[in-house]
Amino acid sequence: MWEKIKDKQLTEILLQIGSLLLILICCSGMSRLMEFRIYMIGIFGLCMYFRELLTRENIYISPIGLLQLGFIIICIMGIFYSMNRSETIKYSLVYLCMFPIFIFTYTEKFFHSVCKGFQIATLVVAVSIILNSLLPSLFLTTLNFLIRPGMQPWLYGEIMSKFYSGIAGEKGEAAILMVLGVALTLSKFVGKNRVTTRDFIFLLVYMFALTLPAKRTLFAIGIALCIVYMLFFTERKKKIIAIGMGLILLLVVIIFAEKIPGINNLLVRFTENSEDSSLNGRSYLWERAIQMIESKPFIGYGYGSYNTFASIYGVRTSSTGDWAFHAHNIYLQVLAETGLIGGLILFSGMLFSLVQLVLLYFRRKFLTDSQRELMAFALFMQLCFLVYGVTGNILYGTNQMCLFLFTFGIVIYLERQYRREVKR
Repeated sequence: MWEKIKDKQLTEILLQIGSLLLILICCSGMSRLMEFRIYMIGIFGLCMYFRELLTRENIYISPIGLLQLGFIIICIMGIFYSMNRSETIKYSLVYLCMFPIFIFTYTEKFFHSVCKGFQIATLVVAVSIILNSLLPSLFLTTLNFLIRPGMQPWLYGEIMSKFYSGIAGEKGEAAILMVLGVALTLSKFVGKNRVTTRDFIFLLVYMFALTLPAKRTLFAIGIALCIVYMLFFTERKKKIIAIGMGLILLLVVIIFAEKIPGINNLLVRFTENSEDSSLNGRSYLWERAIQMIESKPFIGYGYGSYNTFASIYGVRTSSTGDWAFHAHNIYLQVLAETGLIGGLILFSGMLFSLVQLVLLYFRRKFLTDSQRELMAFALFMQLCFLVYGVTGNILYGTNQMCLFLFTFGIVIYLERQYRREVKR
């Protein structure tokens, strides 16, 4: 009996450690935590596998889990012929460490505790972004110890161009965390079936902070998530009120845009061409990925090998530096690195997960308030990642990878709970 009690206490401790690690991993951005991210991912995986050894709970087999297992096998096989073996090993380990989310059983409390941690972390980042816009030099002097070493010159260039990222340390990382905050807040509206004053203030803070990194695609995604919420999660009268408030807010933003540098910078980037993120500027990156697909269409060059291939074929960060920023399109890059076989498996899992979320949306009356909140959060974030994947690198920043995979765990949990409810 005493042994069982100790095992139960230990498994609870491991789960709490895993929750904390997942929060730190997903919200680390380009902060000082990034130096330790791969180690935190490894410890998370060890905690989750060891927890399963102690609990010996039944493994839950889902189509999403089976597809993820198939993709992991493809990644591991790619180690033997990869153009960049160390990167392929790194990414394979990340997928292996996150695989427990796909097959082991977790409680609703686990998912909500992680989401609560996300809320706290993203609010801290949002405040730091706003502070960064008011006191630009603060993060270059007094608070520069919070940013990953080596990022200071990059951060200086961004701040001088009026891109603000706070403790996230880079505009893209800051923007994706603000979209995470928006998704978390909107999902609370869904779970509570009403808009509370506190959560509405949080949403305004996130949306304002989302303008300051001036990332056009992610800002548009943040707006789109609000529209999705209004269209599919509100009643008719509430839709009219919400749309009216949104139009008023947009009008206020336009009127005062010139007085707020970050918003003005965002509007300028929407109306003028920009070299650092235009589609024309990325087309040559996509050409290298297409070249890889044509060269080895079935098995690819190994997960994480795009940068090496692109550098060999002339893509550079400078006259001497190799390329290190991926293809800015996860669909082309995954096909280039894992071939049609790996791409088909991964994208099938992504599509299956989205279909499951849509089905859960139509069956939401069978879900509790807290389960509807999780369903909405997973739906908002997967929509975000699927759209942003066209121009972003969400499967190549290990923090964004883990966040994306975490949402799959939510889908699997909800699908299992729905099946249990139906059987009753």
